[in-house]
Amino acid sequence: MDRRLRIHPPWLIMGALALAVLLAHMLTLSSITLSAIRNDPPAARKALAQAQLIKPSPPAPAPPPVKTAPAKPLSPAPDPLAASIPTPSEATPETSPSPAAPAATQIATTAHAPAADTPDVLVARQLPPPALLEYTLEGMDRGLHYRASSTLQWQYNEQRYELSLSVQAFLLGTRQWRSSGQLGPDGLLPERLSDKRKSEVAAHFDRVNQQVIFSSNKPSAALLAGAQDQISLFVQLGGAVNTTPDRFAPGVTLNVQTVTPRSADLWRITLVSEEQLVFQGQPHLTRHWVCAPRGPYDSRLEFWTDPALTGLPVRIRITQANGSYIDMQLSDLKDAPPLPAS
Repeated sequence: MDRRLRIHPPWLIMGALALAVLLAHMLTLSSITLSAIRNDPPAARKALAQAQLIKPSPPAPAPPPVKTAPAKPLSPAPDPLAASIPTPSEATPETSPSPAAPAATQIATTAHAPAADTPDVLVARQLPPPALLEYTLEGMDRGLHYRASSTLQWQYNEQRYELSLSVQAFLLGTRQWRSSGQLGPDGLLPERLSDKRKSEVAAHFDRVNQQVIFSSNKPSAALLAGAQDQISLFVQLGGAVNTTPDRFAPGVTLNVQTVTPRSADLWRITLVSEEQLVFQGQPHLTRHWVCAPRGPYDSRLEFWTDPALTGLPVRIRITQANGSYIDMQLSDLKDAPPLPAS
């Protein structure tokens, strides 16, 4: 064999050794990289550690609630049944007339100007005939206007009488005042006055003991001569004017003890004028009466009577201190049967 083929030159041997070393390093590096990737890459462990340490940010606090002014309560709907008809002095503290009040004065004349504590006795020997009066009612309460209807029924026989005044309002029901009693030689002698809506309150005339007794647990009051209640007053006054019309002219003032279910005060009533009003297309000459308020919170009562229409009120108006009012005007007048004998 040729000798040159069996002898390797030195550079070839050295190159082979270098190539072997290089291959060994590459294998070592590959094994380390694969092992690191397979077991747990440092970068992955760092990312996981960071993911575990970073907690979710707490939610942003909710903005504080905005304070708004409380809504104003809605004003209640006007209630025409709440008005007392007529009670011009109910809003003030009630006082009872003294039992030792001066003697009553019979029938006021034009020149009569009674003292504030002197009761008058109205003599009514010509009473209006039994009648049913129907009214249209207009009112204003807390700035709101409303309409309702009202009736006044008057009946009597030889011994007794009955009076009722009713106000009917849509969806609110009925409120009714009743007056009943005997008939005497000078007119009406009330025995009981009631005011009924959901419940009833009443005043009783105890003529034996000369007292007015109230069902509302109020102290009793002295019963004075000529006393009427807030409903019988209309008929008694109409009968007094029918009996002696010439004695009632503008300017006359009367003090009549007038009983309500809660009081028994002297009402100071003045005939202020004669006025022409129109009913059912016809003019009527009426008498305009005013019961002025006694104090700043009292109501003002006005009513108009027509001697040609039985002497009963053809219009009633009550004005409260705050401006609220009711105004009843006659819409129809009908005959009523006499009161059945008891």
